Amino acid sequence: MITLITPKLKDDLLADLLSVESMNVQNDIHSCAKEFDTSSDIVEAIYDQFEEMGLLQQTKCLGGTIIFRLRAKAHDFYSHGGFAAQEEILKANIQKLSDELDFLAKQLSPNLCEKAASLSTIAANIAAVLGLFKS
Repeated sequence: MITLITPKLKDDLLADLLSVESMNVQNDIHSCAKEFDTSSDIVEAIYDQFEEMGLLQQTKCLGGTIIFRLRAKAHDFYSHGGFAAQEEILKANIQKLSDELDFLAKQLSPNLCEKAASLSTIAANIAAVLGLFKS
């Protein structure tokens, strides 16, 4: 079975770090992977992404222990809906683009109308594909 990195998994891992109610957290990726029914490689990849995003700073130790220094940005990001909200905003924006292109296509001359209809179809297809990946 393939384990996918989903917005829910990312939000769950971030919530786990924030639940300690300290800006300094120590975690073991192996026990964390077991708790969230995934692999330690995936947990580590997600933590690396958190660091790239500026949510935390991490120091990796031998044996799978990681010491985290959380940043206030992690709390802000999570309190504003986290990764799930990011995905919903993306879907809503693509749907809005599709709707605007449909509206524009109705008001354009016939030669531009075909191009707008094509762009609207592309936006609708993107929105449909994103809907398939909803966690």
